[in-house]
Amino acid sequence: MNIAKGLKLPLYFTSFSPVLVVWSYNRFRDPVMFILLVAVVMLMQAALNLSMDFFDHKSGRILRNDDTTFPIGSYLIERSGVKPETVRIYFVICALLSISVGLFIVFYYHKYTLLIIGFLAVAVSLMYVLPPFRFNSRGFGEVSTFMSFGIFSVIGSAIAFDAPVTLQIILISVLLGLLASAIRYLHHLPEDRQDGVRVRKFRPIYAVVLFPGFIIQALFPKEFLLLLIPLAVSVFHFLTLKKDTIGISRMTNQIVLIQVLTAVLLSLYFPLFH
Repeated sequence: MNIAKGLKLPLYFTSFSPVLVVWSYNRFRDPVMFILLVAVVMLMQAALNLSMDFFDHKSGRILRNDDTTFPIGSYLIERSGVKPETVRIYFVICALLSISVGLFIVFYYHKYTLLIIGFLAVAVSLMYVLPPFRFNSRGFGEVSTFMSFGIFSVIGSAIAFDAPVTLQIILISVLLGLLASAIRYLHHLPEDRQDGVRVRKFRPIYAVVLFPGFIIQALFPKEFLLLLIPLAVSVFHFLTLKKDTIGISRMTNQIVLIQVLTAVLLSLYFPLFH
């Protein structure tokens, strides 16, 4: 259980969901490609989680919310007893395996356009955690998360499946990217400067991150009607936010469930109503 919590396994759906949604958009054709893409994103997610644990430990970041499903900080090292060097080794292994599977897709299936998207996705993902960039600690974490778990994942998956990159797919990539950014923002809020704008203006900024992705889906009425369910849950979640940063961060499970519900409904929408 400690290892599962340290790896933040429920967050892996954030990586998996863009591939699932695009696969449903493609009528669940090409299951082999689906498996390969899942391997790419899950291995990269594991690499990111492990690297964050390693660098959080190295920089002496305080472990917070370790009694919840989504602790902040180096839980694997501080609570599960995993050696820092072991964490670093597995981070490198997972990253290399993810890149290797991605390159296999590119060259075996002749998806050379994915080289550009893949390079940008890997670069942004690694800059999120690796020095000297460390976007996750410099206020750019949500931008990196939006690109990695929204734009790059959805459009890259569409290209891999030979599915058309329509306006609807682009808007869905924005929705999923913003939801992933909302998870990141809320979850890591205690690590921000408590007198900074990101904390003082959290609610209006969070609203801008959380709601527009749903609203723009109104361009596709049937899809929007289905997404009124997670939108309503999002409104309730927003209205019941705690006052303090630790309390807000302890609500990570809620925004994760909203992201899961949204992705599942989208995956049902395409084969049933599109």
